[in-house]
Amino acid sequence: VAADKGTATFSDIANEISNKVSFWLGDAFASGGSNGYDHKKLGITARGAWIAVRRHFWELGIDCQNTPISVVGVGDMAGDVFGNGMLQSQKICLMAAFNHKHIFLDPTPNPEISYGERQRLFSSLGAWENYDLSKISKGGGVYDRSAKIIEITPEVANIFNIDVPDLSPDELVSKILQTQVDLLFFGGIGTFIKSQIESHTAVA
Repeated sequence: VAADKGTATFSDIANEISNKVSFWLGDAFASGGSNGYDHKKLGITARGAWIAVRRHFWELGIDCQNTPISVVGVGDMAGDVFGNGMLQSQKICLMAAFNHKHIFLDPTPNPEISYGERQRLFSSLGAWENYDLSKISKGGGVYDRSAKIIEITPEVANIFNIDVPDLSPDELVSKILQTQVDLLFFGGIGTFIKSQIESHTAVA
């Protein structure tokens, strides 16, 4: 029921009840319990998702394990799905990502350098604010989503098709999501995609 060991606060309680009523799954009822899987460590969800990603690229005639692919994503390296997902190929060129706190921009990433830095974050600090800015390509950076205005560098303007000198964080996120890239990878909780004809409330 509660699959993530890191966030499933009540998994052990759920499993105790399961055992008490002799439910056939026993302490496997909530797999994130003390005796369950550490989903972030094993990367179960992300590894499965990446098989689907590889399949999609294979159908396009692209080997995403050996050919650089441009990526925009939702999440951060501390997350089970996003963190593990962004380590499934060393050819990922993560140009932008955001979560509820930060916006990460790397307009022309070096796949090897950025992979190493993502790996470091995944193993330790996780949050975008801890990303080594010296590993980000010219014009990029990490920005706070609580900021009133974010100044747009020429490099970011060129990659993300922006023709104004600054944007609010939400406006920048909108531009990021409209960027033409090879892969849009969603690993953030509570993230939805809607068409222009759908309302926000209908999608939620």
